[in-house]
Amino acid sequence: MKAVEWQRIAMPHLQPKASWAFEGPIAYRLPFKYVLRGFLAEGSSLDKGAYVWRITVPLFIPSAFVVLDYSERISRGKFYSSDVAPLRGQLAIEGERTADEDTALEYLASLEMRSLDRKRAEVKAYACLMVGRIDQARILFQQIRSGIVSASWEGELLLRCALIERLCVDSGAQAATEQLAAWSSETAAALKLTAN
Repeated sequence: MKAVEWQRIAMPHLQPKASWAFEGPIAYRLPFKYVLRGFLAEGSSLDKGAYVWRITVPLFIPSAFVVLDYSERISRGKFYSSDVAPLRGQLAIEGERTADEDTALEYLASLEMRSLDRKRAEVKAYACLMVGRIDQARILFQQIRSGIVSASWEGELLLRCALIERLCVDSGAQAATEQLAAWSSETAAALKLTAN
């Protein structure tokens, strides 16, 4: 499905219209700072259908692509532009769930941790820091440091966490939050998103 077609289908059902923007297959809430909230139409090269995801993307993790790890696919199957009726009501209902960035941060700070998943722990630690659960963030940073580093991305993750933890200790949570805001801006720029 082409981005223009997705925008034509989605826009009439996203309220209020002034608080939404589009970039390719992403319909996203405005304003944002740390968390991208909205919808993604995931197309396929095999046909013109698309799956629709309600997205929650932590922008404070540097990335050049949308990570769907904290998102939910809301379409029961692929939808096609010729049959969008079932999707319309769903967009309106699910759009309400994307309204508040503070709620999205709370969701990320409350992620369940069954085992050490460094990527998930990093997201949760930063979100905890931003919602004021500094002690919980420190515990998560300790857990992230434990274990063996077996991939280059883990080394990068450990360096980011060490920087944020050091900023918290040396300069306070505000300095760490400012660094997270800078990473969020970089990720938003890489995704070609406009915050206002």
